[in-house]
Amino acid sequence: MKTEYNQKLAAMMLLLVQGRKTRRTTLNKLLFFADLVHMLKFGWTISGSNYLKLMYGPAAEESDVSRTTLVMAGFLKEERQSLHGSYHYWYEADEARVDLERVRRDLSEGELDVLDRVRQRLAPRTATYLSERNHQFEPWVSTLTAEVLDFSKAHHDKKLIAWVKRMKLI
Repeated sequence: MKTEYNQKLAAMMLLLVQGRKTRRTTLNKLLFFADLVHMLKFGWTISGSNYLKLMYGPAAEESDVSRTTLVMAGFLKEERQSLHGSYHYWYEADEARVDLERVRRDLSEGELDVLDRVRQRLAPRTATYLSERNHQFEPWVSTLTAEVLDFSKAHHDKKLIAWVKRMKLI
């Protein structure tokens, strides 16, 4: 399991939460869909991360380290709320402290297009909606809990490809 800081994943996080408070679970799903859509369109992921099948959905192996690094640097604001006996975390880019245009310059045009589409079309959706989607498509369906998702299986999932097109993610 990778546990180092992933600069591309960190850039994705900042751009996906730009201008909007986003729950940690939702952020993980947005990262997953951005990498999955990029894989479908270009043949590789933006972050280069492996995603694990966890109880609440897919998560990039380096997401905790990258997110914590951004919070400690002051680029990502973290808010913790206690709801129904458990903690929920919310994130938002601190646009006064991070130069998001510089972050954007470090990504390719194709990467930015996918991130912008995911942010516009999926970020307003609920975590439940996103969860229902990723749980019905490959690579989620054929992977056991705590295993690495095989993104190459997405190319053969006709329902996933139809949904991605219907959502105008490609």
